[in-house]
Amino acid sequence: MSNRRGMAALAVAAVLLGACGAAPDSSGTTLAESVSTTSTVADTVTTDTPTVADLAIDDLTARLDVDRASVSVVKAEPKTWTDGSLGCPEPGMSYTQTLVDGWQVLLQVGERLFDYHAGADGIPFLCASPDQDGGYDFMPPPGIND
Repeated sequence: MSNRRGMAALAVAAVLLGACGAAPDSSGTTLAESVSTTSTVADTVTTDTPTVADLAIDDLTARLDVDRASVSVVKAEPKTWTDGSLGCPEPGMSYTQTLVDGWQVLLQVGERLFDYHAGADGIPFLCASPDQDGGYDFMPPPGIND
């Protein structure tokens, strides 16, 4: 019996929604017409979702306590890493030996470069140098030309 009620409620909702879509608003445009002229969910995701570079900049500004305007993007591009370390292996760790799609973002603050890596999830992490701030002097970090 509850299945019949659910189906009846669904049918009523469909009729009501159909009626709403056909009625023009104050500008004379129906709901169906206005939906067809608006952006799609995919458009919204690509414009409203932070990029890998944006996320890396957010991390670096918090890490160094600097203004966002002081950070320049030198390079931000897709990269296929040769293993699960994403180009940033840690001593004593083992990694999957397979190609991994991801990103590399190189940021500059003053005369320092900061090398961010990400996997397919697009979440960047600083592939830090041994220096206190994790950056490199203004020269390509190791593996940057790979």
